[in-house]
Amino acid sequence: MDNSKRSKNLDGIIPAHWMKGLDEKSGSSSKLSPKERVKIIEKAFNDILCREPDTRDLNYYKYSSMDEKTIRAELLESDEHKKLIQDGREYKKTKNLLEEAKSKINALEGKISDKEESLKQMEILLKEKNLHIEELKKKIDCQFENS
Repeated sequence: MDNSKRSKNLDGIIPAHWMKGLDEKSGSSSKLSPKERVKIIEKAFNDILCREPDTRDLNYYKYSSMDEKTIRAELLESDEHKKLIQDGREYKKTKNLLEEAKSKINALEGKISDKEESLKQMEILLKEKNLHIEELKKKIDCQFENS
């Protein structure tokens, strides 16, 4: 795919700030020193792939004839960038599932806490009932003993 087709395909897809400052002067790779190209390449990698370029990537783009716009376009069309986008979508879904799970856990913990409190109250009532039974037995035994 030639660069003009690639650029046209990405119009409206690439955030404007990624392509900011790419005019005719900055687009000419022959006017940039290797040091300047490295800065451009590192910024493009950080902007698009959220990482530093490795040595192989750095050398490939540093010594190529591609201008900054073409480098950015190539990075945007890379499998790595597509994977980042897909992972981002999956992350959002996973984050939502996690939030739902946390809500369910909180609700279940609340129910468990309520059940524990109910159990404590039942134990208290059971002890009171047993005390009343013992008192009644004593009263009944006392009545039969006195007769």
